[in-house]
Amino acid sequence: MNRFSRWRGGFKNFWRAFRHNRLGLLGLIMLAAAIVIAVFAPLIAPTDPYARVRVKVEDIYAPPSAAHPFGTDDAGKDVLSAFIALLELAKRGTLSLAQPEPFAPMVIRRESPREAA
Repeated sequence: MNRFSRWRGGFKNFWRAFRHNRLGLLGLIMLAAAIVIAVFAPLIAPTDPYARVRVKVEDIYAPPSAAHPFGTDDAGKDVLSAFIALLELAKRGTLSLAQPEPFAPMVIRRESPREAA
């Protein structure tokens, strides 16, 4: 008996059970979409999230529109572009979770590329 045949049978059983779990499939689809967005981030982002913008009062916390599908934040910047930039940073490995104390909230921290490597 081949040692991989037991693994293959285990994977078939896992996949059979997994594909009937709707929330599991939804999570897998969301994870795959996040990976694809992270890989193609510079091509997908509608605006540059690091660019300076001239903000008008009506641009702050603007609701979703055709120009800004997820709306804008408190600085008047596009939330979708910021989300895509965050996925790209996570892909590079320059983001880390920090929790200084046991009951403190989790914080997403950006490290320099030298620290991440």
